[in-house]
Amino acid sequence: FDIFAANADGSNLVQLTSSRAFDEWPAWSPDGNRIAFVSDRDGNVELYVMNADGSNQRRLTNHPADDWPATWSPDGQWLVFASNRDGDWNLYVIGAEGGPAFRLTNAPGDERDPIWSPDGRTIAFVHNGGGNFDVYTLPVSAGTITEVPPQAWSQITNTPIDERYPVREPPGGQLP
Repeated sequence: FDIFAANADGSNLVQLTSSRAFDEWPAWSPDGNRIAFVSDRDGNVELYVMNADGSNQRRLTNHPADDWPATWSPDGQWLVFASNRDGDWNLYVIGAEGGPAFRLTNAPGDERDPIWSPDGRTIAFVHNGGGNFDVYTLPVSAGTITEVPPQAWSQITNTPIDERYPVREPPGGQLP
């Protein structure tokens, strides 16, 4: 798989990646200048960033475990992603320019599918500690990335079926 970009009407299709690997889960930076994505081009699934035109593709993570899709902080300084580097799937944050990854969660079960709130104060994600995936949020302190214990999480859903891939409300906070 490769990553392409196009106008909303389908015109101006541009191929951004070209490899024999799986390049997927692209995520635009808030300023539109960069794209984060995951790829297994170096042997396992890692997090990469490139310029919006496909140039300057560089790996941000380098770990034997898989690092899976990332979303940007509203200020474009951080990326949150899920990884099984400690056994279970936990959430991690890494600087948009690289550096060490900081673990945000460490609870029995898996945490996946993170998405940052527009104000940067919470991250929504799914957790399967109760048997199925439910949506939770956790607080994020400005300028400080620290592990957030489950007691500080807020459970948003509690149903007998899996919820996955939470999304945030549209601008203005109103759902249709």
